[in-house]
Amino acid sequence: MADLHTRIARAYGAIECEKLMSRHVYWHSAGIHRKEYEQYWSERLYITWGHGFGQQANRHCYYNSYVLEKEKNAFKSFLDIREKYPEVENVVFPEALAEYSNHLTTTPIIEVAEDGLSAKGLFYTPGFINGHCGANGKMRSQALWERYGADFILENGKWVYTHLQVCPDIGGNVGMGGFAYRKRNNGGPPPGDMPMPDGAAPGGMPGMPGGAPGAPEAGGKKKKKSTMPGADSMIEPKIPGPLYIDWTAFQTPQAMPRIPEPYTTEAETWHYDEVKTIED
Repeated sequence: MADLHTRIARAYGAIECEKLMSRHVYWHSAGIHRKEYEQYWSERLYITWGHGFGQQANRHCYYNSYVLEKEKNAFKSFLDIREKYPEVENVVFPEALAEYSNHLTTTPIIEVAEDGLSAKGLFYTPGFINGHCGANGKMRSQALWERYGADFILENGKWVYTHLQVCPDIGGNVGMGGFAYRKRNNGGPPPGDMPMPDGAAPGGMPGMPGGAPGAPEAGGKKKKKSTMPGADSMIEPKIPGPLYIDWTAFQTPQAMPRIPEPYTTEAETWHYDEVKTIED
């Protein structure tokens, strides 16, 4: 049995990690990605963020995609919208005009290492992505169910991320007959259904804005073209994907990312950056 001080430190760590995930929800919804990168992520070079369409390899890759690309595309959206709707001129956060992405973290399973210096957690994330009224006067709305697998460390006196892996289970466009209908009908929308928004695949999420297909990775090697929407716009993916298969008419959601189990130290356990492509 661990001493009382150690047990309290581990309990406190679990609470701090849950609060960290909740902070992510608020800032991600508001489009405040730079501060999240600066305040909630480890200073280590090797940090990763991954999704079904690929994994970002290190802090430079993550910064380029999660901060710079999001800011660039959000500002472009702001300029486009302003042309038609001049009243947005004085919005407080122009970057938030790109989209409202709300991921509600639920059912936390958090394990803090016995030494109290690291932790890992698994969270379910039902949510939605709403595109604000664009220059074409239209909005888009998508529902999604995903899971976050997260590695945390205690660094400079506070808990921060080292790895964050997102596993998409199911998702679809609101007002399009339901994702289950499309899955049962081979991905096709029912007769008379609404057209898919730009960049979206039937039953799937739209591609992330960013680099062109085949853009070079760090070191000059071209990345492999993926069949997953959004993969080719990832900035320098370590693994281009696809990493997961979402729910189908004949398959329940996969058991990944895995559920944390008790462990002793960070060096002696697996981490959420350890993913393989479906082809592997």
